[in-house]
Amino acid sequence: MWYNESYYSQKGYIMQGSLRLEGKKVILNSFTREDAETLVRWRSDIDFTRYFLNSNPITMESHLQWFAGYLEDEDRVDFVITAKDTGEQIGTCGMKNMSGGRPEISYAIGEKQYRGKGYAKDAILTMLDYIKNVLKLHAAEAGIHEKNIASQQLAERVGFRPWSAMPGREDFMLYKVDL
Repeated sequence: MWYNESYYSQKGYIMQGSLRLEGKKVILNSFTREDAETLVRWRSDIDFTRYFLNSNPITMESHLQWFAGYLEDEDRVDFVITAKDTGEQIGTCGMKNMSGGRPEISYAIGEKQYRGKGYAKDAILTMLDYIKNVLKLHAAEAGIHEKNIASQQLAERVGFRPWSAMPGREDFMLYKVDL
């Protein structure tokens, strides 16, 4: 794995800046303002968001408002997933609640032709490698919708196991992996 970071906080966790992680099939670059159009397009696609905690479509205005707050959040980083073989932006993934000792990861492929081809798996493995070897943390979790069978199966293939119901969301299950 290859890492390129602009800076860390004093505790060794990510501060918002430029973060680039590279896996076998994907490159993960932290969100920038220039990604807004693509992110809004994906977030407006019900096939992309149907299993999100917040599946409501977004506008450019609401995204830019969210992005301004995101830049202040030192405990979270979100990435645009780029396919190494084509150079195309294909989805998103991220890590939040990192200072709690067990970050929660998320992942979604926005470009339909890239789904089911191992890109999300590589994005997950790249984030888990970073969590273990750079952040020096020993576990991670993912909240997965009860009807998102493909995501449940993918999480289990990379070592996650069902752990508990998500507090306040009966339709989501927390999955946990020890690193």
